[in-house]
Amino acid sequence: MQFIEDYKKWNDFAFANGKEELTIEENYKKEVIRKYCLPNKKFQNISFGSESSHCPLKEKIVSESTRTNVSVVATTYKDSKLGLEEKFEYHYVKVDGRWYLSEVYYIDGNGKYEGL
Repeated sequence: MQFIEDYKKWNDFAFANGKEELTIEENYKKEVIRKYCLPNKKFQNISFGSESSHCPLKEKIVSESTRTNVSVVATTYKDSKLGLEEKFEYHYVKVDGRWYLSEVYYIDGNGKYEGL
């Protein structure tokens, strides 16, 4: 949930300051990627919008599955104002006793799509 909160804060900042693309990308790496992911994480091209894809008030955990050094947390994002419901999976890996976010997948009827 902390990642979701930090992502929302970053998205709101990026949307308000969208003209400074390089600064926004560096801020994303620092505030989101480096905080939660392993140092060598390659991430998707950044994107942000007026409504964040992740929000702690709209996204709820629906299931968790953990096996030794791998964990998957499934969430549902619901925005009743827009009539929107989206599903995500957060994949984590445990390295040296710490959990790192390895990928966030957006899920729809056609499959899973990398979104981190």
